[in-house]
Amino acid sequence: MLAKIAQYSIIVSFYLSGVYFQVGGLNAHFSYALMFSGVCMLTAMKGILRPSKQLVFWGIVFILINIINLISWGLLNSSFDLSHILNSSLKLIFFFITCYSSLALYYDRGETVAVVFGKYVLVSYVFSFVGVVQQVVFLTTNFNMAAALGLSYKELGFFIGVPSLSVEPAFFAITLLPAVCYKICEAFNLKKISFGLILTTTALIFSGSSLGLIGMIICIIINTLIISKKNVIKGLVGVMLLIVSLSLVNQHESFKSRLSSSLSVFLLKDSVDPRLTNLSVYSIYANARIATSHAKDRLGMGVGFGMYSKVYDIYINDQKKLPDDSNIPGRGSAASFLIRLVAEMGVIFTMLLIYKLFKSTNFKVSANHNVIINVATTCVIMVIFIRAGEYYLNGVAFIFVTHFKSFVLENDLVNLDA
Repeated sequence: MLAKIAQYSIIVSFYLSGVYFQVGGLNAHFSYALMFSGVCMLTAMKGILRPSKQLVFWGIVFILINIINLISWGLLNSSFDLSHILNSSLKLIFFFITCYSSLALYYDRGETVAVVFGKYVLVSYVFSFVGVVQQVVFLTTNFNMAAALGLSYKELGFFIGVPSLSVEPAFFAITLLPAVCYKICEAFNLKKISFGLILTTTALIFSGSSLGLIGMIICIIINTLIISKKNVIKGLVGVMLLIVSLSLVNQHESFKSRLSSSLSVFLLKDSVDPRLTNLSVYSIYANARIATSHAKDRLGMGVGFGMYSKVYDIYINDQKKLPDDSNIPGRGSAASFLIRLVAEMGVIFTMLLIYKLFKSTNFKVSANHNVIINVATTCVIMVIFIRAGEYYLNGVAFIFVTHFKSFVLENDLVNLDA
């Protein structure tokens, strides 16, 4: 019983990025406290987790590459900044703790990927319900629950983009997306339209996040391609579903703005005008240019884990400023997981990770829940690489851990239904 409480504590922490307290002028996130308490409980009951040899190997590779990046940064800058090395090391330790917490979810004997992911899906139902209630209350009474809780939200005409209990709608969308993608994959593979699919999809749409909508479209496209290889009729149905989804999504003003801005950036490239471009799209564009310039100047080496702000500060003045002279978003996150990895860990490590992810993906039609989970997490990882740049929040570590575990244990046929 206590083990289950600890597991749920860790999973619930993914959705609580918006709950924090002011301590000495700093934000103390309740999600971290909940995660740590869950890890400590599991460790006290089960003992220290013994990772596999392959996991230890990749962890050592990760550390060695980070050391090489930190040393190269010092050499190329003709100085060794101990605070820079210490700061990167502390952030790396904290990242390993978040990874450990996700691995700890699999402590129980016989606790399969499907069972653990099922618990995440159940938690997702709860926070999806919270998001739906926030929207319904606003539409019926005009009372903004998100604002009352001090959370960020989007104003989208007659309705709002809800955050549930995450810090903002985009964070909520990223955390919820694995459950939505799983339910979509389940519908394609098992011909199962469940209440869970309706609830999570509705909550994702209510978040107003273009990122969430992109994730849904990617998931539908991938499943359509997979199904069409085995069954032409199902493939055609998938294409029709994709067309309907795109037509509905195209009514979303924020999505239309980002799509047109993305096309403009792709076509104009060096002549992009920030005044005529969606802010989110321009931030990705500007941070991509920053990371590219850094890679060229540093021979593809990174600045060190968690240290993107150093790169940002050096190259930001080379980018066109925003009309109101405010800072371009992305100093902490690079506005994209891929861009941040290139800048912090270097080109070689980024290519190794992408290769590893590709080799750990099952693109096939199957009733095996591990295969379905693997496809779902693949879709989410694609979205994370495009836009998200957080290491610790939104269950990012859980998504990667579950992706690799679902591939290794693809013959596990445990039913995920709850």
